[in-house]
Amino acid sequence: MKDVTYRLIDAYLYDYPYIERFLSDQAAKGWHLEKAGTILWKFCRGEPKNVRYEVTYSPAASAFNSRPTEAEEDLADLCAQAGWIRVTTAAQLQVFRNEDPDATPLETDENQRLQNIRRTMTKHFFPPYLLLIVLYLLQFYMHGRNLLQWPSRTLSSGLTVSTLAMLPMVSVLYLILILDSLRWLRKAQRAVDAGEPLPANRFYRWFRWVALAGLAVYLGSLFAMAGMTFACGVLLVSAAAIACVGGCTSLCKQLNAPRWVNILVPAGVTTLVMMLLLSLFIMRMDTFALHEELPRAESLPLMLSDLGEFDSTERTILEEDSSPLSSYGRYWDEAGEERISYTIVDVKCPLFYDMIQTEQEEEFHMSTRRLSDTQVGDYAELFGAEYVRHARTESRDHWHICWEDRIVNLTATWFLTDDQVAAIAEILKP
Repeated sequence: MKDVTYRLIDAYLYDYPYIERFLSDQAAKGWHLEKAGTILWKFCRGEPKNVRYEVTYSPAASAFNSRPTEAEEDLADLCAQAGWIRVTTAAQLQVFRNEDPDATPLETDENQRLQNIRRTMTKHFFPPYLLLIVLYLLQFYMHGRNLLQWPSRTLSSGLTVSTLAMLPMVSVLYLILILDSLRWLRKAQRAVDAGEPLPANRFYRWFRWVALAGLAVYLGSLFAMAGMTFACGVLLVSAAAIACVGGCTSLCKQLNAPRWVNILVPAGVTTLVMMLLLSLFIMRMDTFALHEELPRAESLPLMLSDLGEFDSTERTILEEDSSPLSSYGRYWDEAGEERISYTIVDVKCPLFYDMIQTEQEEEFHMSTRRLSDTQVGDYAELFGAEYVRHARTESRDHWHICWEDRIVNLTATWFLTDDQVAAIAEILKP
């Protein structure tokens, strides 16, 4: 039979009547609180006892303090003289225990107690959530700019699509939590003024389970759209970063480091991890840019061998990604001095077709150095496409082909023959 268990207290952190009743009920069953945590609380098996718990809040306390403040120590000494022993602390929350179930409460002025909670929430509860909302909206804005500038790549990234969908929902959820907490404070003040018990905050329980469900949906979409390997890599790096930050914070507290050290060390570790991830991302982008460093692909949607007697010396998938909204691929095939390079964008959601088509047409004009191009009706009929644009610059052939759900930009280093154009139309037609 195990002697230690962890319990999830399904209650608002500042709903002290519920927490005190829960801890007393657990003690009556033989489970005594040993440590309070952010999510799980640790209980140890012991003799069932009828004891009393009381929860207090200290606005001056902080998760970055290596040890309790002088005011907290003085309070603990005074409480010990009255039979109240401090069991554990968790940031601003302190839990006291008294073996006498009829002991005089530590705090008898409920209005003062509520004001203490208000100061604690104003200093430690609201600012982190407001900061998260600002950061999430900033990240959403950055992804939104990328969506407007490079819609084909952005909409083809499963990770980006999942993030774009999740960020505004999480921001709204946090904003609702803040507004509901303010509502709860007003409701609690009215209850205290009327001499009634503190009201429960049922929204927080709903919020917790919705947040867990949202996290599960996000992880599921990450695995489904970004791929198993990439998703596992993201989770492992995130878990390693969290473990590293938590370990450094715990070590600093064990060494009784000052508060500023406890703040700077986790911040520094987090910065290093972010720089590492950014370096890996830049290295991967450089790999895409320097196509000669990429491994040779065995096959491509369109290869030089499909267009004639070409012996390919370099066949590469420069970039390839897919999501439920679109898929994007950039390819390269070379045989001596002859080369074809092309992009294929399959638009799965018609809502974004015009946006992607505009981007791809601008890239076509950039590749032709904005020389005049022509819309060729015969070629459009040959490709079975909505329309085709064709331009030649020096010895290069440039094509912009738009089907109902596929857009292709293709460049060849020689002027394509009619037979080669027909072969391209047959192969790339969706």
